[in-house]
Amino acid sequence: MKNVVITLTIFSLTLPLLAEVSPIYVAPTGNDATGTGTTILPYKTIPFAVGKLTSGGTLVIKNGTYIGPLGGVVQPPSGTMGNFTTIRAENDGGAVIDAQETDTPLRLTNSYIRIEGMKFINGDDWVGELSGNYLQVIRCAFGNGGTSTHDGILLVDGTDSLTEDCWMWGRGKAGVQVSGARATLRRLVIRLDYYSGTLGFLGVGLTGDYETLVGADNTIIENVITLDFGTTSSDFDWKGGFRSRELAGATLRTHRYFGTIALNLPYDGYRMSDSHYENVVAWGVAGRGGLYEDSYRGEFSVKNATVSVTSGAGIRTNESSVSNSVICRATGANTAGSYNVYYQTPLPSGSINALTIDPQIQYITKPGNAVLSNGQGGTSRGATIVNRYQDGVLTNIPLWPWPNEARIKADFQTNFGLAGVNPKRGFTLDGNDAFGKPMTLTRYIWQYLGNEIPADIYATAANTYTAWHALQTWGEADSSPSADPDDDGYSNLMEYAYNSLPLSPSLIKPTTHSVTIGNINFSYIVDTTKTDLIWQPKISENLTIWTNFASKLTAQSGRQQTWKSLIPISDAKKFIRLEVSKSN
Repeated sequence: MKNVVITLTIFSLTLPLLAEVSPIYVAPTGNDATGTGTTILPYKTIPFAVGKLTSGGTLVIKNGTYIGPLGGVVQPPSGTMGNFTTIRAENDGGAVIDAQETDTPLRLTNSYIRIEGMKFINGDDWVGELSGNYLQVIRCAFGNGGTSTHDGILLVDGTDSLTEDCWMWGRGKAGVQVSGARATLRRLVIRLDYYSGTLGFLGVGLTGDYETLVGADNTIIENVITLDFGTTSSDFDWKGGFRSRELAGATLRTHRYFGTIALNLPYDGYRMSDSHYENVVAWGVAGRGGLYEDSYRGEFSVKNATVSVTSGAGIRTNESSVSNSVICRATGANTAGSYNVYYQTPLPSGSINALTIDPQIQYITKPGNAVLSNGQGGTSRGATIVNRYQDGVLTNIPLWPWPNEARIKADFQTNFGLAGVNPKRGFTLDGNDAFGKPMTLTRYIWQYLGNEIPADIYATAANTYTAWHALQTWGEADSSPSADPDDDGYSNLMEYAYNSLPLSPSLIKPTTHSVTIGNINFSYIVDTTKTDLIWQPKISENLTIWTNFASKLTAQSGRQQTWKSLIPISDAKKFIRLEVSKSN
């Protein structure tokens, strides 16, 4: 496939066209009175800049900390299905919104809005409220909710929202509370540190028909981790990693959990109601147990769970809907099912094809031994959490190393001054692990049972197009490099270049542009692990003859580089595109 070339973006560089779509900029050093909202003359306060946004526009927030009510992102205008209104950090993690307990730093009440790369901390009730519909919050951090009983970290009560590659920590009754329909929570990390109220202590809470929040329905929770919780003075029953509950007589809701982990919690792992659980882990949890069904239940199933508890039941339901699971050290009553393993746990009456042996688990994320290889249908018993889920479908894209884990560790080390809380615990401890390697979230979870992480976890599993291509399940879809089988505007080669799925529409945004005085700023992202690719920006006046132009490396975070080019504006019409080609 030598000389395969893919064009990513083509757009006109004439000033009148770009002037309508240029991002608005805000910076701590800007000025609302004399600024023009450009990168050279930015506005100073976010609310003022938000007021200048129009539907589908983009607001870029430069590095710095934005304090109090004048720092909050509140009620930006709605976009459309094909053109979201976007608010993003110029550099991921560089823009911090600190409400200092005077306001909610992120409040979205309109629709079709996308937030990227921001950090929001110290809300006066919730840190973030997603009340609009079709909202996307990507690569954002949320820390430390308010002090009252009803305060938490992120509230999702609109419909059809996506929260992806985010993390929550600090004070609050819940890391994420969902009361809207069709929400997707994907690749989140949640650590609750403290709560002095009376309404529980939940990593993820799905509220059905109780309190004043109703309507959590058809939620997808995939590759979400809750771990290392602190303490709470609340004696309320709702404490644990994940909870979905309906009251007696309430309309039953459907929720689906895929590849989730509840680790090292002094409370329940999962409190279940009307849900499906697949490849889930509850390890080192207490309370009523690992997966414990509430009295008010609906239809549900548990498939391929790995559970070890310090007290309570392992998996307890009112139906025999548990299969291919491993339950260790449970003292409470467990549910009979099929092809389960019960270790240091009484065998429930009515079990089918059960084992009562030491499962010899090396990693909580992967059974990895012959003892557990003979499950139902020839599959393994216990959870396997190695690859990503996307909309409830297991993909071939590796989940590990965990995305943004360096940012997550640094944020979780933040000392909010909470009584009796040491933020440096678990994977956020300074120094190396037991094997002399830097402690990371990935190593902490994989090495939780004392075995060194497999060497290939930190190796790039698909660092060539050929290897990536072999991992996909193409079926009858066109798998050639230039094809776009999911019709999202990105070819298969481009999907590989930006680590997205070739058969599921992607949200990647690898290029950005803006207008400054006399120039166009063009930026693009390069993944340095894709050594078989060449990224080259090109320019043309007629869409026929294209010439290369130079770019400069301006930032690097892990394997991701940002390259920028400065292109003078002239009277002649120009077009620019980013080409990605194979080098061999």
